[in-house]
Amino acid sequence: MIRRPIPIAVLGLAIAALPTGWAPLAAQQSTTAPIVEEGAQVDFGIVVPSGEAGAISITPGGAQLCSPTLTCLGGQREGLIYVTGVKDELVTILIGDALLSNGSATLHARFRPSDPYLILRPGRRKNAFGVTGTLAIEPHQPAGSYSGTYDIIVEYQ
Repeated sequence: MIRRPIPIAVLGLAIAALPTGWAPLAAQQSTTAPIVEEGAQVDFGIVVPSGEAGAISITPGGAQLCSPTLTCLGGQREGLIYVTGVKDELVTILIGDALLSNGSATLHARFRPSDPYLILRPGRRKNAFGVTGTLAIEPHQPAGSYSGTYDIIVEYQ
């Protein structure tokens, strides 16, 4: 299991998410654990909340989808993760949700891998998958710096 911290800064009424940090999980069927590396951080971009709840999503390819109740100003990016491991092994990828806090308010973020399965290619090749997600924004979301963690599990099958 990989525990992934996610700092989220809310500057005025703008919201940006930038996850950081990694540690690999030991494989179940192999004697060597897959090596997991970050290629790019997932970023929800800048959002201006309103008096109504909404959500912002980052799609595979990095497009930003914004609820009509929010104003999305761009700056988003799909995350990119690399896995290196035993040739031709199948791995399952799971990513957990995150509850982000600024000390007095919270945000709920749900993350997804671009593909829940990956066949590892030969040698030390880095096998990539994307990280996308959805961030729930509450009405009148307070400004502040939000942080939390989410888990990434990469298991040999």
